[in-house]
Amino acid sequence: MRLGVAIAIAACLGLVGESLADSSATELAKSRCAKGPLRAPIANCAPEPPPSTGDPHEDCVARINQLRSECQCLPPLRRWKGGEKCARKHAKHDMREGIHAGFHGRICKPQGRA
Repeated sequence: MRLGVAIAIAACLGLVGESLADSSATELAKSRCAKGPLRAPIANCAPEPPPSTGDPHEDCVARINQLRSECQCLPPLRRWKGGEKCARKHAKHDMREGIHAGFHGRICKPQGRA
């Protein structure tokens, strides 16, 4: 059986992992994503998480982008560091005052929507 066919079968079964050569996995991802984003994520897609950078916020964005790319052929998102301060402020405020209290109280600028 040719390597490309074996990789495609493994991908369909959700078995693609670190055992594949990086170039083979990259080729598989390129061929799967050649027509753009998939309509739905690949079933049971669970790639091995990337190594930690030590920054949980950066690691979270990296993992989300990994899942977007490998499981649905979606482009990466950029981390919006400016919104993190407001998000923390909202979380603390909502914990004290109730769900959506920070949004309704307009405690941050820009206001934004989820």
